[in-house]
Amino acid sequence: GHNRVAIADKINESARGTARAAAARARADAELAAARVERQRPRLEHAWGVFIGQPLQLPVPPEVEALVLEAARRGDLPAALRLLAGPVREGVAAAAREPAERPGDIYNSGAALSEEALEAFLDEVAGHRTVRRVELSPEEVPPGLGDAWWFGAEPQSLVACFHPDGRVGELFRRVGRAAFKGLGGVTVWELCGEGGGPAALAAALGPAWLRGMP
Repeated sequence: GHNRVAIADKINESARGTARAAAARARADAELAAARVERQRPRLEHAWGVFIGQPLQLPVPPEVEALVLEAARRGDLPAALRLLAGPVREGVAAAAREPAERPGDIYNSGAALSEEALEAFLDEVAGHRTVRRVELSPEEVPPGLGDAWWFGAEPQSLVACFHPDGRVGELFRRVGRAAFKGLGGVTVWELCGEGGGPAALAAALGPAWLRGMP
């Protein structure tokens, strides 16, 4: 069909969306590790394949950094920590003022696409797909699935597309906003795989989604 956007920008966006920044999934990995212990399920695995994260960064002015390292090299760690107290306090306060969803790096081991691409797809299939937008809370994940896959500690925004016979055709999950140099913040969705946790989730809850039930 007709493309109403700049091709070069979309190529750049797609290429950057293939990145695998380890820090982007650090929080999700920490949550998974905690869930394995809590549920006594050491083989629990991520259900999703695309992650976005931005570790807390606390900038230290160069002049303070020099004094901190000098104190540490003298063996005076208490003095070094006192010198860091001001920059740390200011950095935490600045981070708290930022929006809850900060654009971050992307770790893509699945299939990521921009929200613009998702909406274009939904427009294209509008005549032969039934679309349901779902807010999935962690409590709604069936216990059997939660014993095998980790779907996250926060609610997940999903878009499920159904064939006329009621089968799930595609399942998308909103990941967050990725920060791409030269492009700014881009809302990223994951096209969920046809197997694993997402497929099991769609099989278990798809009929209720199609009926419009929570």
